[in-house]
Amino acid sequence: MPCSEVDRCGIGRWRVGMDGRPSSLIERHCTIGRRIADARERSGLTQAELASAVFLDRSALTKIENGARS
Repeated sequence: MPCSEVDRCGIGRWRVGMDGRPSSLIERHCTIGRRIADARERSGLTQAELASAVFLDRSALTKIENGARS
């Protein structure tokens, strides 16, 4: 399931396994990425600021937040 179909922080409707966790690796990456984006936004940081702080390129952080890269 693409990230656009997964609600922020895993809240909402999406497939879960018997343990309540996302049922696929892609969904897990999407959820983690959304959690990173939510935390960044709550902290008032831009993607460029967070990326610099963790020694990543901004485009790499964008891909992580969108679930396109783990």
